[in-house]
Amino acid sequence: SRDKNAHGLSNLVNSLIGEGTKKMSANDIADKFSSVGAQFSSFDDRDKSTFSLTTLTQASYFKKSIKTFVQVVSQPVFSTETISRIKNQIKTSLQLQKQSPNATAQRALYKTLFRNSVYAHPVLGTDASVGKLSREQVLEFYHKYYVAKNAVLVMVGNLSLKQAHVLSKKISQAFLPGHSA
Repeated sequence: SRDKNAHGLSNLVNSLIGEGTKKMSANDIADKFSSVGAQFSSFDDRDKSTFSLTTLTQASYFKKSIKTFVQVVSQPVFSTETISRIKNQIKTSLQLQKQSPNATAQRALYKTLFRNSVYAHPVLGTDASVGKLSREQVLEFYHKYYVAKNAVLVMVGNLSLKQAHVLSKKISQAFLPGHSA
């Protein structure tokens, strides 16, 4: 909902996380995670963007997966080529949604319920709005909203409270402090 009139911007930014960093390509990222049995995913909806890391807690695997995770979410490189490719993937998804009665009904429901609010617009945006999104908008959105003050960290698994505190500090410090949205 933070993408205002640039419908689909939040989804585009979220979709670009994991597609490359200053030191790793998308393939490198996938290889690093899979080499330690970790799984990374991202999800975007009307109110939040979510990143998920499922990893083993054996020290050697855990450290490598956390290091990769921190780099992926805090140091993305939004290349024009990758932005173009992801925009095309989103447009393909939008075309598929047009063939889905459920997706069509959901769009109509949100448009009717929320009328002129940001919630009336599809999370993915529209063909027209996605086509207009620029690299500058992506960078501005990332730097404004993907900051420590907006992060909520949830950890589940074989971690002590002390380990969770150390880990949350490491992840938070990788981001700019920023301002709460």
